[in-house]
Amino acid sequence: DYSARTINGLASSYRSLSDYQAAKTWYSKGIDLYPDSYHLLNGRGLLAVNLDEPNEESDFFPFDWYQAAKDVNQFGSYAYLNQADRYESVGFDSQAETEYRRLIAINPYSPLAYAYAADFYANTWDDIDTALDYLNQALTLAPTNSDVHEQAALIYAYVAGDVEQAISHFESAIVYDPYNLSARDRAAIFYSRRGDYEIALSYLATVKRFEPFTARYYIYRAQIYFAMGNYTQALEDLEGYYAGEDSYQDTSWGQLMETFIYLQQGNYPVATDTLDDAFSLAPQWTLDWNQHRGLRIYDQRAIRAQEYYSAIINEPEVADNYLQLANVLVEFGGWNDALAYYRQYLSLVDDPGVQTFVDMLASHVE
Repeated sequence: DYSARTINGLASSYRSLSDYQAAKTWYSKGIDLYPDSYHLLNGRGLLAVNLDEPNEESDFFPFDWYQAAKDVNQFGSYAYLNQADRYESVGFDSQAETEYRRLIAINPYSPLAYAYAADFYANTWDDIDTALDYLNQALTLAPTNSDVHEQAALIYAYVAGDVEQAISHFESAIVYDPYNLSARDRAAIFYSRRGDYEIALSYLATVKRFEPFTARYYIYRAQIYFAMGNYTQALEDLEGYYAGEDSYQDTSWGQLMETFIYLQQGNYPVATDTLDDAFSLAPQWTLDWNQHRGLRIYDQRAIRAQEYYSAIINEPEVADNYLQLANVLVEFGGWNDALAYYRQYLSLVDDPGVQTFVDMLASHVE
């Protein structure tokens, strides 16, 4: 017989490889042998999310497994954190806040509790002051914890909009855990945003060396080459991304990137096809893509947008200004504003290719 730790390790490994049926077999075996194993129960809750349970094979919700884990160990952090995360993902924000507060009350010295509560307040309720307060408590409790620094970096990056602080915390996350690959690839994106493309590419090369078969390496590198204006290399990397088979892969990411490239190249017929495919595969994700942390394009696009706004004010009769601004707004996920500027362009120019693109976009957005 295997120990509970060994079985949990096997089950977790299969889950990380997206072999959910094998993971389920091992979790079931483990829980039969060790029904009071906190980590097995908590892991089974994570698997329930992967399997989209309850379904025809299981009547249990992820919450049931997390509650069972908490019944075994009321001071364990992970079941609370996972349950709160699940509440967030299904829109039960008040229940999520309750879980974070319960965990902090029970275990006030858990840095991860404060770090993930900070993320919740920052991203779910846009309460940056409360988020930074929790974040500072997490950093005080665990100044050398890589995960806490990465969480801090994400908040500074995506909520506070402080690129320098974000990079600083990503660097700290890497110093305290050189194998924290998600911190490396995210740091690469922000170095790219700052224009430090060679540093960004070197970080991704390290990710590739540690995880030679990961698909996310290609999607992040494609973003950087897109930012550099090297669209040929970006498209080649997207092919590598599509060929990958790891858990980070989502074809709609790549199709959005392809759309941005083809718009920049003025190839509206192909852009129409790729964006239509992205909407067809993942309509809500595509509509909300700019809020999704996985895909961020930083290439001075805000500067470009401002230039086109100014050009429109100074030269309202120049049709191309409206077209280029609309293309940038698509990259932002500003679908309705983009449509308005495309239509202003079309009021000045007869362009069947752009008209077809606009008709497709309107069919998904309006």
